[in-house]
Amino acid sequence: MNNQYPIGQLVIPNNITKTDIDQWINDIELLPKRIHELLSNIQDEQLDNTYREGAWSVRQLLHHIVESHLPGFMNIYLIINGKTPTHDALPQIIQENLFEGELAYKNDLMMIEEIQSRWANLVKDLPEESFDKTMPPSSYNQKSLKVLLCVFAWHGNHHMNHIRIALGK
Repeated sequence: MNNQYPIGQLVIPNNITKTDIDQWINDIELLPKRIHELLSNIQDEQLDNTYREGAWSVRQLLHHIVESHLPGFMNIYLIINGKTPTHDALPQIIQENLFEGELAYKNDLMMIEEIQSRWANLVKDLPEESFDKTMPPSSYNQKSLKVLLCVFAWHGNHHMNHIRIALGK
């Protein structure tokens, strides 16, 4: 298995179906539960484990999910409401030693739960044509809502599997 891409690299289908969209919404909604299952009964020092040499720790992965999925959710909200997002949805701002301790870890878990829940609830009952809405050309490569769902469902599963590997599960 490739620890850098444990579920493979992102592949966006050429012909996205309703089944694909439903699966991605399900993945987004279930991410917090799956992460909680992986983190059950771990010791604080295990949050410093990495999935490969020189990679982010479990603690950093959790924070990265928050700091990328929160603006991603906001962008999708703006797209649905016909507004223009003003920033890319995937910042890379991980800072060493900034997210230590039990409180930061628990806060990240709570934020993941809230973001993913709101995200799934926002898009679950949208009419099918809404998934073709796109960001403006100047924003994030003018991806459609359905493509962004694919990207973030993959992104969450990708890092959840990094956590699984780091914890030896």
